[in-house]
Amino acid sequence: MNSCGIITFKPEYFDLIALGKKTSTIRKGRKQYKANTIVVLKSGSGRELSGLITRVLYIPFRELTSTMAKNDGFDTLNALKDALMEIYKEIEDTDMMTVIEFEVKSCAKILSHRA
Repeated sequence: MNSCGIITFKPEYFDLIALGKKTSTIRKGRKQYKANTIVVLKSGSGRELSGLITRVLYIPFRELTSTMAKNDGFDTLNALKDALMEIYKEIEDTDMMTVIEFEVKSCAKILSHRA
């Protein structure tokens, strides 16, 4: 198991993670995260949770699904796409996106998962 990267979130998205309503993040480009990596899930305001990346997918923007939107904390695919376009400003249908799925873990759970 690899460790330890950091994934930073806007405070409103971090709140969804803390509530268990967001179990993935989608980033523009081909990001170099790997499954079974321990990460720090960090809010822009400094709050942190421990996490474990469970899966990483590379997919064109046009192929994002409503299930991916729900896992990312959005009610609809259009809401997800609107948020991504607001963050990244310019996104084409063919732009590669990295879908990073994760689980929030306590330190004890992470340590036992490593054994």
